Amino acid sequence: MNLMPITPDRKEIIEQFPIEDRDNHIYKSIEEAVEDALRRAFKDLNFRTMTANNKNNSIKKILEQLNGVKKVETFNINTITDQKEKKNIAVLRDKLKAKNLTYNDCKITEYLIIDLADKGFLQQFIDYFNSPFITNFDKWHHDTACMFLKVLTTYYKKAYYGKAQKIVNMMFKHLYCMNFGENQKGDKSDWIVLDRNYFIHCHMPLDSFTLDWLHRKDGEAVCEWSNLEYNSNKNQGKASTDYTKYLDRVKKQFSSNKGITAFEAEFYIWPQMQITQALETVYRMDHNKAAITTFVGSSVANKCSIMAFELGQRSFSKMFI
Repeated sequence: MNLMPITPDRKEIIEQFPIEDRDNHIYKSIEEAVEDALRRAFKDLNFRTMTANNKNNSIKKILEQLNGVKKVETFNINTITDQKEKKNIAVLRDKLKAKNLTYNDCKITEYLIIDLADKGFLQQFIDYFNSPFITNFDKWHHDTACMFLKVLTTYYKKAYYGKAQKIVNMMFKHLYCMNFGENQKGDKSDWIVLDRNYFIHCHMPLDSFTLDWLHRKDGEAVCEWSNLEYNSNKNQGKASTDYTKYLDRVKKQFSSNKGITAFEAEFYIWPQMQITQALETVYRMDHNKAAITTFVGSSVANKCSIMAFELGQRSFSKMFI
C-alpha cells in the first residue's frame, strides 16, 4: 500500500465530497478502509427499487430476530438450518459482541458485506492496493463488478450491471478521500492518502447527475444508470444501455490533457450538476404562470437567488458544466 501526503489539488478535490464523520476518521489499515468504503457506498444504492427474493426474505427474518434480542448471547444460532446463513450470522453476531457494530447496524447491507467478504470481493480491493499499479484496470473493474453482481442477485430478483459499477466506482471515490495519517506511535499527523496512481484509470461513477452532464456535453441520449449492462446491444428508448459505450463517451471528454482525470472531475461535476438541475427547476417554476409561487417556504425567485449564492460560495476552481 503506497501512501502520500495530501497535495493542495487533492485536498480541493476531496473538499467537493464532504463527509463529516469520514473526515474525522483515521484508517489504520487498507482492510478497514475497504470495508468502510463498501459500507459507505451502499448508501448510494437504492434497495427500494429492487425486489427481494425468498432467500433475502429469509435472511431479513433472521436479522430481525437477531436485532430484536437484548443480549446477543441469548440468540440461538442453532435455529438456522442453512449452513451458509449460519456462518454469516455468526460473523455478524461476533461483530456485535465486539461492539464493532450497533444493533441498528444489524440489517441486510451488513449481511451483504459479510457475504461479499466471504466471496472475495473485499479481497479484490485489498490486493489491488497491496500490489504494483495494474495496467489493465478495465478488466479488473469488470471482474470485480461481476463478483458484486453475483452476490447481489443471490438476494434480489433483478439487478443490472449499473448497480455494480456504482458500488465499485463509489468505493474508489471514498478510498480516494480517506486519511491514513497516523504514525507508528499512534499519534495524528498530516493528512496522508492513498497514492494517486491507484486512481489514474478509475471510472467516473455513473448516475443521474453524471449521465445528464454527459448528455449535455456530447448531445447523445442516455439511459437510466441502474439499467446499464455490460457489452449490451439493448436500448432504452433511443439510448444504449451498454456501460462500455458510456465509458468511451466519458473518455472522449478527457482526451485532451485537462490536468485531471475523469474520475477526479466527477468530484466537481456531481455538485455542479446537482445545483444546476435545482436552479433550472426553480427557474422553470418561476416562469410557469400555473406553477406554485413558493418553494420550500420561500418565493421561487428568492429561493433561486439563495441557490445561486450557494453555487458562488463553492470552491469550484474547475467548472465542467
